[in-house]
This record gives sequence, structure tokens and C-alpha cells, in this order.
Amino acid sequence: LYTQMADLACIHFKFNTRAQNVLNAYQSLHNIPFVNNLHIGHSVAFHVRRGDKLKRESPSFQGSQYVQHYADVLFHMNIPKNTTKFCFVASDDFRALAEIQSALASLNFNCTLYSLVSKNQLGEIGPFHGGTSRTSKHTIVKFFTEISILTQTSIFIGTFNSNVGRSVALLRKCTRPHSPHYALSYGIDTPHWPGI
Repeated sequence: LYTQMADLACIHFKFNTRAQNVLNAYQSLHNIPFVNNLHIGHSVAFHVRRGDKLKRESPSFQGSQYVQHYADVLFHMNIPKNTTKFCFVASDDFRALAEIQSALASLNFNCTLYSLVSKNQLGEIGPFHGGTSRTSKHTIVKFFTEISILTQTSIFIGTFNSNVGRSVALLRKCTRPHSPHYALSYGIDTPHWPGI
């Protein structure tokens, strides 16, 4: 199912050229380098679920769990930790960024950490849980820029119970058609991409 869905996502779900240009401009505006242009060792992107998703859809995972999972993936692939030079965190909660940063330091990762999460973000509460809808153009461009970056890195660590995690794993296959394990996408909640 994953391969079939990924093939369809690469045709119908990929950003078109105009949209990708907008996302690239937003990424540049926030001084986040393009991983493909860095010619570095390895890169990782973490998507940390928070906000209303923790009420009914997902257990809470700490930043240290994401980073430990990444360290385990590198160990099993026989890749030294010191080859990781670029790290990115996508989240709706600034505290998740701090957790990832602390965990990276405690496990002796020496990567440059990037994120688009702002200090005033403390977990998105959507309209179905009494919050507001994310409809501003800025918020939408920021979200899709995060998706774009999540697909660029060598390895993705997230949760497969998340729409973002499942979608990113599909889109990563567009540029890594022969990479193992869901185009080097790993869920800390389950080892297997569950489909829809």
C-alpha cells in the first residue's frame, strides 16, 4: 500500500513549481539553508506532535524520545553521529524545540538546529477542540514550508499516527525512490507506515 500511495502522492500531492517557489522564498527569508545545497554528511528533521493532537489522537512523546530514535537509526545503519550537521524541528510548540535541542546536546550531536516554530507557539488547539482555525496565509505558508523541509533531509523522525508523518513519508519517496524504510522515514510510535 505504501508504494502505491507514494507513487500517487508524487503525481498528485507534490508542490507545483509556483508553490515550491513561495516555500523556498519563505525558507530563505528565515535563513534556513537548503539541505540539497549543503553537501554535508547527514541531516535529520523531526516533526513533534503537540497541541490538541495529544488530547485524543496520540500519546505524548518527549523530545528525548525523538532524538534517541534517531540515534538508534544511525546506529543500525552504522552511521557515526558526528556526520549529522543539519537538524530541523517542525512543531506547533516552542517547548518541543527546546526539548530536541537539549536531547541533541545530551547525546553529543553537534548539528546546527533550525526551526520555524516561534516562542509564542505553545501547542495548536484546533476548532474541534475549542480553539481557532489556522487560516492565515502566513500560517499556511509556514506549515507547508515545514513540510517541504521535512521531505528534504536525509532522515525523518516523526509519528505515523500523524497526518503530517504519513504524508511526509509518502512525499520523501518522490526524491528517494530506492531508499529503504519508507524513504528513510521513521515513526517513534510504530515502526510501520500504517496507511490511511
